[in-house]
Amino acid sequence: MLVLGKIGISIMELLMKQQDLKIDCSSVSVKENTLSSIVKIHPNPFKDIFYIEAESEILELTIVDINGKILMSQNNFQSAKVSLDKALLPAGIYFLKLRTRKGFSHYKLLKN
Repeated sequence: MLVLGKIGISIMELLMKQQDLKIDCSSVSVKENTLSSIVKIHPNPFKDIFYIEAESEILELTIVDINGKILMSQNNFQSAKVSLDKALLPAGIYFLKLRTRKGFSHYKLLKN
């Protein structure tokens, strides 16, 4: 079902009626990363240890490798500052999903 405005019309119905299909994409938007300005991750790139500093309590963080494999998921932080020792990780690109009381965000990490 394709929704145009407030009217739901299937593509098949449009084709059967031989009507032109026009889609207005002027209102398409992407929500900005709401935590990026209130969370600091350093150093990045990191060698062994990196630090996360947020304005509010960190509720959950997940680290995922480039293939989507979850390497770490933890949710028992009771602080707005966390240090993580990831010396055993091989060099590469990782992704961090962070959730605080103010929202959630994703970050790219580079391990040397």
